[in-house]
Parts: sequence; structure tokens; C-alpha cells
Amino acid sequence: MVRIYTDGSYKDGFVGYGFLIEGIGIHEILLAKVSRPGTVMMNVEAELRAVLYAMRYLYNSGIYKKITEIVFYYDFEGVVDLLRNKSAHRRNGFFRVYAEEFYRLAKAMQCEIRFEKVKGHSHPVHNKVDVAVRRKLRLYLSSMSNVVS
Repeated sequence: MVRIYTDGSYKDGFVGYGFLIEGIGIHEILLAKVSRPGTVMMNVEAELRAVLYAMRYLYNSGIYKKITEIVFYYDFEGVVDLLRNKSAHRRNGFFRVYAEEFYRLAKAMQCEIRFEKVKGHSHPVHNKVDVAVRRKLRLYLSSMSNVVS
């Protein structure tokens, strides 16, 4: 089993998102990324991108071949709700793409996937992801302002 903690954030026109993986001999893999948002729902998008980022990492690295179960820990309810909400998929193409890619990767990996909600800013490991994402976003924005200056 692997445990994956995800989080996302938005600031000044950019989204930051990341994950921390631990389990099956992995002490800790912590990655964060920054990009321009594709929707006006930037905080929501950042949270969903974090889940997809982790899924892609598991798949591309081949880690999924060593596991039978993945548990996602998240703090935004939409992470799970937007996987199944067909009405939201029709209203927002990003939500549809999120669900389609998630299910495509889940099927390819053939692992049991569970979700457990954690209270935002109260879980020590989840907080570690939050700090890393915000730091990455802050550093990115700082480097952008240095380029403009």
C-alpha cells in the first residue's frame, strides 16, 4: 500500500500543486509543480491537478507495479465528488478531463484506490505537502518578478 497526500494552491495567476508518497519501502517522495490554470476555478483546479500529478507519477515511474492499494489523503471535498459528478463534467471541461484521466490511469494500474479526507492544516504530513506547494509557488513567482525587473 502507498499513501499519497495531495494539496493545491493558487496565487497571482498561477496554481501550485503537489503530493507526498510513502509506503512500500518508499520513505518519502515529495514533489510540487507550478503552472498556469486552465479554468477560472483556480483553487479547485490546483487540488485536482495534485491528484492527477500523483497518479501520473505512479504510472510513469512504474511504482504501481509493486502495489495493490493506493490511499489518497486530501482536504478538498471536490477531489472525490468531481470524479463522479456528470453534471459538473458537462459544465466544466476540466472536471471531465480530470475524471477521464483519473479513471484511465486507475484502470491501467489495476490498484484498489481509496480516499480519506483530512482536515486542512491539521494533519502533519498533509501540512508538509501544503508547505512545499506554497514554497514552490512563492519561489516561482519570485523568479518571475526577477525576470520582469
